[in-house]
Amino acid sequence: MKSYFKIRLFTVNIKCGWCGKEIPVITTRPTKCPYCGMTL
Repeated sequence: MKSYFKIRLFTVNIKCGWCGKEIPVITTRPTKCPYCGMTL
């Protein structure tokens, strides 16, 4: 979790279109929603 605070300025909160939860996302790489597992 320590590294999360260091990269916080480079992340944005995106709402997952599949389950509706907001998660912090690094904009330079594709990510999967940790709640439902779908790629954003």
